[in-house]
Amino acid sequence: MTEFDKDANYILEDDKVLLRPLQADDLQHFIPFALNEPDTWQYSLKSAAGEEAMRTYVNEAVTARQAGKEYAFIVYDKTTGQYAGCTRYYDIQPAYKTLQLGYTWYGETFRERDLTSVANSYYYYSHSKIWVWRELSLGPTIRTNAV
Repeated sequence: MTEFDKDANYILEDDKVLLRPLQADDLQHFIPFALNEPDTWQYSLKSAAGEEAMRTYVNEAVTARQAGKEYAFIVYDKTTGQYAGCTRYYDIQPAYKTLQLGYTWYGETFRERDLTSVANSYYYYSHSKIWVWRELSLGPTIRTNAV
């Protein structure tokens, strides 16, 4: 096992889903969600509704990765051939070998699919097989059907 490298391009995938590092030019894949699905951000701590808000969201995620604080993934649904949303490691604490998993959101058409369980299984795999960490915690996930 190796130490977590914020500059490495980790790709996690199976036959259903591909998670790859979020990049600034991925904004184009998220604009339809930002413009057409305002309910996606209803329970979010920070809204990404609208093009400018989504641009800020993506830029902040990319900057946080460069700083070693977070590592965001774009989620690609291989069965539909479409980008589905975003998820990330955050609160990365190399000194304590801890990080959290969260800030996950999916577009409306992807919420009923099995992407979350597939994505989470790859997070846990990477946590236990690739990197040496003491703790992986689940954190905030946007829920658009909260009670």
